Amino acid sequence: LAQERLRLLRRRGIETVILAGADTHGIMRGKRVPIAELERAVARGVTLCEVIWALPVDEVEPVQRPPGHTGYFPRDGYPDMLAVPDLETARIVPWHDDTALVLCDFVDADGDAIPVSPRAVLRSVVQRARSMGFEPILGVELEFYVLRETPRSVLAKRPSQLVAADERRSVYGVVAGSRHEPFAGAVRDTLRDYGLAVEACSPESGPGQFE
Repeated sequence: LAQERLRLLRRRGIETVILAGADTHGIMRGKRVPIAELERAVARGVTLCEVIWALPVDEVEPVQRPPGHTGYFPRDGYPDMLAVPDLETARIVPWHDDTALVLCDFVDADGDAIPVSPRAVLRSVVQRARSMGFEPILGVELEFYVLRETPRSVLAKRPSQLVAADERRSVYGVVAGSRHEPFAGAVRDTLRDYGLAVEACSPESGPGQFE
């Protein structure tokens, strides 16, 4: 199957492959590799520094190990771990040219899963549910805010100072949704092109909030 996926990506003209996985904040972390390097990356993994498990969202500086903490924490000096691509997750990325994205499993030098990796946590939860006789069925409700800001202006403000796309709430408001349909429609189309089904989209209970 892995070889089939690799041949398919080449036939589709893919030149760049994003190898990535989510950190504990849901931020995708990884590397881009040329398609010619993908087979080697699948066999050996690609190295990433363990520091990603200690970074806060703003990445100002890594969080230090809490006193008395006995669970997993990145090792001193933040040595490398491996991101092992799972070719079964390969998908063409519609927002880049000639690019695919492949999800990775984060493992240590011995091949053991990093225990705080969201993909590893989800796998363990699914296995536990199945051991109890349940088959998990999952859906995701994503909520986000549309802001009248730039990447630079956001850094200079507190959350309470950010300017929302709308000045007032309009829960399930069709008119409010219409004002932002060029953006929301593009999001839905991109998700569909990526292979993710979208059940519905609407304004939510905060100014500029969508789900």
